[in-house]
Amino acid sequence: MAPALDSPQIAFCNANCSYYWMQAVYVCVCNGVTDRDIQRAVDEGCDSLDALAARTGCGSTCGCCREYAEEAILQAKSKSLGLPIAA
Repeated sequence: MAPALDSPQIAFCNANCSYYWMQAVYVCVCNGVTDRDIQRAVDEGCDSLDALAARTGCGSTCGCCREYAEEAILQAKSKSLGLPIAA
Protein backbone atom coordinates (compact mmCIF):
# COMPACT_ATOMS: atom_id res chain seq x y z
CA MET A 1 0.00 0.00 0.00
CA ALA A 2 1.31 3.46 -0.87
CA PRO A 3 2.14 5.81 2.02
CA ALA A 4 0.11 8.95 2.65
CA LEU A 5 1.17 12.04 0.72
CA ASP A 6 2.49 13.69 3.90
CA SER A 7 4.65 10.67 4.68
CA PRO A 8 8.41 11.18 4.38
CA GLN A 9 8.56 8.73 1.47
CA ILE A 10 8.16 9.20 -2.26
CA ALA A 11 7.75 6.82 -5.17
CA PHE A 12 9.97 6.89 -8.24
CA CYS A 13 9.69 4.95 -11.45
CA ASN A 14 12.96 3.45 -12.66
CA ALA A 15 13.95 2.53 -16.23
CA ASN A 16 11.96 -0.71 -16.02
CA CYS A 17 8.85 1.24 -14.93
CA SER A 18 8.80 -0.49 -11.59
CA TYR A 19 8.25 1.72 -8.58
CA TYR A 20 10.50 2.00 -5.57
CA TRP A 21 10.24 4.12 -2.43
CA MET A 22 12.84 6.67 -1.41
CA GLN A 23 13.04 7.91 2.16
CA ALA A 24 13.08 11.61 2.89
CA VAL A 25 16.05 12.98 4.82
CA TYR A 26 15.29 14.78 8.06
CA VAL A 27 17.14 18.08 8.12
CA CYS A 28 15.66 19.44 11.37
CA VAL A 29 14.84 16.76 13.91
CA CYS A 30 13.56 19.29 16.47
CA ASN A 31 10.75 20.36 14.14
CA GLY A 32 10.46 17.28 11.92
CA VAL A 33 11.45 19.11 8.71
CA THR A 34 12.60 16.96 5.77
CA ASP A 35 14.46 17.82 2.59
CA ARG A 36 11.12 17.50 0.78
CA ASP A 37 9.54 20.01 3.15
CA ILE A 38 12.35 22.41 2.27
CA GLN A 39 11.85 21.77 -1.46
CA ARG A 40 8.13 22.49 -1.07
CA ALA A 41 8.84 25.68 0.92
CA VAL A 42 11.31 26.90 -1.74
CA ASP A 43 8.79 26.10 -4.47
CA GLU A 44 6.27 28.21 -2.53
CA GLY A 45 8.63 31.19 -2.27
CA CYS A 46 10.99 30.69 0.69
CA ASP A 47 14.39 31.98 -0.37
CA SER A 48 16.35 32.26 2.87
CA LEU A 49 16.94 30.44 6.13
CA ASP A 50 14.90 33.08 7.98
CA ALA A 51 11.95 32.57 5.64
CA LEU A 52 12.28 28.79 6.01
CA ALA A 53 12.40 29.07 9.82
CA ALA A 54 9.29 31.26 9.81
CA ARG A 55 7.39 28.77 7.62
CA THR A 56 8.61 25.41 8.99
CA GLY A 57 10.49 26.08 12.21
CA CYS A 58 13.64 24.59 10.67
CA GLY A 59 16.72 26.01 12.39
CA SER A 60 14.75 27.90 15.01
CA THR A 61 15.05 25.55 17.98
CA CYS A 62 18.58 24.31 18.73
CA GLY A 63 20.22 25.63 15.54
CA CYS A 64 22.31 22.52 14.87
CA CYS A 65 20.70 22.06 11.45
CA ARG A 66 21.14 25.62 10.16
CA GLU A 67 24.24 24.90 8.04
CA TYR A 68 22.67 21.86 6.39
CA ALA A 69 19.35 23.70 5.98
CA GLU A 70 21.12 26.48 4.07
CA GLU A 71 22.67 23.87 1.77
CA ALA A 72 19.29 22.18 1.34
CA ILE A 73 17.76 25.56 0.35
CA LEU A 74 20.46 26.01 -2.31
CA GLN A 75 19.85 22.49 -3.64
CA ALA A 76 16.09 23.05 -3.64
CA LYS A 77 16.53 26.31 -5.58
CA SER A 78 18.68 24.46 -8.13
CA LYS A 79 16.04 21.75 -8.54
CA SER A 80 13.32 24.39 -8.90
CA LEU A 81 15.28 26.03 -11.71
CA GLY A 82 16.27 22.73 -13.32
CA LEU A 83 19.97 23.43 -12.77
CA PRO A 84 22.55 20.73 -12.05
CA ILE A 85 23.71 20.54 -8.44
CA ALA A 86 27.46 21.14 -8.01
CA ALA A 87 29.23 18.91 -5.52
